Amino acid sequence: MHNIKEIRKDFNVFAKSLEKRSVNVDFKNLQKLDEQNRELIQKKEALEKEKKDISKSKDESMFKRSKEISLDLEKISENQKNVKSELDNILSNIPNIPHSDVPNGKDENDNIEISKSGKIPDFDFKPKSHYGPTRQMCNRPSIGRAKPPASSPPQKSARDRVRFQTSKLGTSSS
Repeated sequence: MHNIKEIRKDFNVFAKSLEKRSVNVDFKNLQKLDEQNRELIQKKEALEKEKKDISKSKDESMFKRSKEISLDLEKISENQKNVKSELDNILSNIPNIPHSDVPNGKDENDNIEISKSGKIPDFDFKPKSHYGPTRQMCNRPSIGRAKPPASSPPQKSARDRVRFQTSKLGTSSS
């Protein structure tokens, strides 16, 4: 996800750099949501400071105002949370900025091949994809953990082995 602080430095440069990706992003809406988010954060912080000052003063006549501030804080926090969520949703859907060497295009078919190296094999059969054999193996019912043989004796714990050894010596340990 892109950092809104970096985008905020210059929205136009960011928008211009994404033109190569052929992505439609509403930068006006992004900018508006960012401004709303910052404005709501400032309001919330101002109200929190006012509420803190009221609680420090211990003036009983101001407790009513403190309760009003608490209600306003809840509303602003909820609104800011919604704006932030919408802003994050937009930011998470913006793709990475391509390098300056990348040609303009909609997908990989518009890329330019720079070089080839090595001999490209020519098979007389159609090669399978890299995930084909794995899927075939995983769908087999025989694959799984091996079960221990039924004839093996149960394993004794270290505590049981110590008890056995001490009982041979004639002492008992519990």
